[in-house]
Amino acid sequence: MLANQADGCAMLEAHEDAEVFRLRLGKALDFEFNEVSYLPTCGEKAATHDLASQDSFAGLFQRRDPREAGPILDIERALAKLEKASRDPVPQEARAAHRSHRPERSFHQGCICGLYSFFPFPVFLSDNFHTYRHLKRSATRMHTLSIRDLTPRETHTFLSGTHERLFPSAPPVTPEQSLTVWDLIGGRLNLLAKVVKRMDVEEAAKDLVSEEKEWLHSKLGLIVDHDDDVMDEQKVSSCSFLLFQHFAKLASAPEAHISAAIVQSVEEPVDEAEKSEALELDLVNALPDELDPKVTYREAREIMTRPDYIVDLDAWHIINVDQHHNVRPDSRLMLSVFREIAAEEDFQEKLDSVRDRVDEIEHEKKEERGADDDDDGDTKTPADAEERLV
Repeated sequence: MLANQADGCAMLEAHEDAEVFRLRLGKALDFEFNEVSYLPTCGEKAATHDLASQDSFAGLFQRRDPREAGPILDIERALAKLEKASRDPVPQEARAAHRSHRPERSFHQGCICGLYSFFPFPVFLSDNFHTYRHLKRSATRMHTLSIRDLTPRETHTFLSGTHERLFPSAPPVTPEQSLTVWDLIGGRLNLLAKVVKRMDVEEAAKDLVSEEKEWLHSKLGLIVDHDDDVMDEQKVSSCSFLLFQHFAKLASAPEAHISAAIVQSVEEPVDEAEKSEALELDLVNALPDELDPKVTYREAREIMTRPDYIVDLDAWHIINVDQHHNVRPDSRLMLSVFREIAAEEDFQEKLDSVRDRVDEIEHEKKEERGADDDDDGDTKTPADAEERLV
């Protein structure tokens, strides 16, 4: 794409509705599907696009037009037409591919995976693990690259240069300030872009941590002595905070503290050969374990005791699951939130209280179900037993 200045490249944003995805694909490829619709006045069919291109005689025999079979067939027609029209390799990029998750219709298998038979190198961008899980089933030449955050050095380069341009009269951002900012929010560009627009970058990073902390509480906050109507919600929260607490312990270990030696140990490619090797091995901006606390998918299941919640946490951008089935906080910002919450004095007491309350409600419901079953059954008296014996 860089070599030919993105000539012949198409990009679209995926959608969970196949009809919307079909329209976006047609717009990206400049392809008209020759849709058929009804006129609002007389109810007769009329083509919404070029009437001269309608070459189907199915309407003469009161049969459905093959083009009315649904959006999936239209997508296949568009890709087949593109295969005929293009002789050169055509890169196809689909942003937000996780939004086209259709488990009941196998949308990834029937549509998106079909791109591999048409294009030499389609590109799918997603931040959810289930996209990789679905594509991996039938992919034979798929190569996965992780788009990681900036390293501490790159963060300092970005903050110092951008802050100097926005605030020429302000003192320059020191490496110590950049390291503090990176420790709080990491090297994600959308977060750094918010921080660098403030005069005090450290205070701005702390404000982001406070905002993210309140958002997490609004999503998964623990409620002590909660009502039985919200038991399912608190079950998700309590199981999730077990994993968050484990991440906080990993980040609070003595070897996890950021130091100049650890920052200098982050290896960055220098020449083109090292860059190509890092790209092939998916090691671009990879951090050492001291700066990147993580657990395996199996360990996360054991810690949470409810593996089905991992998918929801990944969709909410609270945790992240990579192609090697490693589970880590979605960002350094989220890790800072985990550390602050776990450091609260009454956190462990709250967590234990919520888990005990969930167990208590479940026990009461089991007893109620058992009592209802006994009431619905036949009441047997000694006289009835005597009568049966006779």
